[in-house]
Amino acid sequence: MTTSEVKFLSSLKQKKFRYESKSFIIEGAHMISEAIRSNRYLPLLNKIYRTVDFPDTELIEKLNVLNLPVEVISRRFIQKIADSKNPQGIFAHLSIPEKPGLLKEPVIIALDRINDPGNLGTIIRTAYWFNIKSIIISGNSADVYNPKVLRSSQGAVFHVNIHRSDNLLKDLVTLKNVGYSVYISTPHSHNILSHLHISDKCIFTFGNESHGVNNEIKAETGFTNYKIQSYSNCESLNVAAATAITLYELKKNSF
Repeated sequence: MTTSEVKFLSSLKQKKFRYESKSFIIEGAHMISEAIRSNRYLPLLNKIYRTVDFPDTELIEKLNVLNLPVEVISRRFIQKIADSKNPQGIFAHLSIPEKPGLLKEPVIIALDRINDPGNLGTIIRTAYWFNIKSIIISGNSADVYNPKVLRSSQGAVFHVNIHRSDNLLKDLVTLKNVGYSVYISTPHSHNILSHLHISDKCIFTFGNESHGVNNEIKAETGFTNYKIQSYSNCESLNVAAATAITLYELKKNSF
């Protein structure tokens, strides 16, 4: 591995260089295992790098069967390139796919200005757990290919359709006009989630960790604000926790 390759791969920790090169890196055996299970991302794997003593022989065999390019490199290179403090000894370089269109599933999650990468990754992972296949993310949310988002998602990012919206309010109104009911999570609503009659086509919208969903979205005619029942004086829930509770409530009602 050359010095210029190390410099380039290290630069992909920054959003600017990810989108200039239209590529990103993933770290660890689990993330690579999830990527090769994805029909969308498998063809986008450019190269896998591992140390000579990387212990997961089963994964190495899978990579060989798939005829994926693998380069054995020094651990010191991996430590320079990796974002994690204790890298496992394997990472991969992938191309960023073309921007996907919105997948019109019966249940869609919409995310407004989710800035914390850990929260965004956890929400994507939670959506995948509950078999939610479509997420809309506002353009000013954290980057899906941020290393912390990828780690927090535990590979779920490879299995969920994530549409980055240029105008979230406009997209929500468009979906409302084709039959979707739009629900807005806010701790200040009088409507309790468990008491709502949820329509067959629905969008649940969650907002910024500090400020919640944008006021314009909350005020839109025809959207329904709701809250999760609280059993204490706690002011609000973490946005990832609110998403998990909402999706659990939906699944209890056979969505």
